[in-house]
Amino acid sequence: EILSTTFLLLSVHFYLRARADRALRPLPYAASIAAFALGLLSKLSLVTAPLFFLLVDALASKRPRWDRKFWTEALVNKIPYAVAGLVALRLNMGAQVTAQAAYAHHPFQYLMVKGHAVWNYLALLAGLRAGSPDYDTPTLAASIVPIVLNLAGLLILPAVVWFAGRRGYRSLALGAGWIFATLLPVLV
Repeated sequence: EILSTTFLLLSVHFYLRARADRALRPLPYAASIAAFALGLLSKLSLVTAPLFFLLVDALASKRPRWDRKFWTEALVNKIPYAVAGLVALRLNMGAQVTAQAAYAHHPFQYLMVKGHAVWNYLALLAGLRAGSPDYDTPTLAASIVPIVLNLAGLLILPAVVWFAGRRGYRSLALGAGWIFATLLPVLV
């Protein structure tokens, strides 16, 4: 965890330095990609970091967010990250064991478990719950309230990012976006 987080923070640091000017500065950009690739070698869940970089681009840009040229440039700049991520995913697929849990083969139950995971991680991050992020699969109730609450866990962070971005609360939008991007591998 420490090694992957170190490389992730280095990648973010170099990415912010690379985009400090109007055009991406090549040396910090290359350093960001290299740190990202090294981070992937230590923990595959970093594969979602480019989504956070897109959020940084959207919130830090002086240009309108609906500008087609802006989004084209932002997406093209993420291609090297995507290539590194796809290579790491492909290598990992050959080594990873297939899940045997019953919920993994039923999409609705899978979404319920992942929604519960979001609430669990948020409670841990907020200090509302003691313990480890590793936990046993919850029992899935058939009543409507647990179903709605678990599924709401999948929507809460994107909703916070959208709301905070619209209101100009950049720190909140980036914080929620960071949490969402880091939790995304748990959800997938």
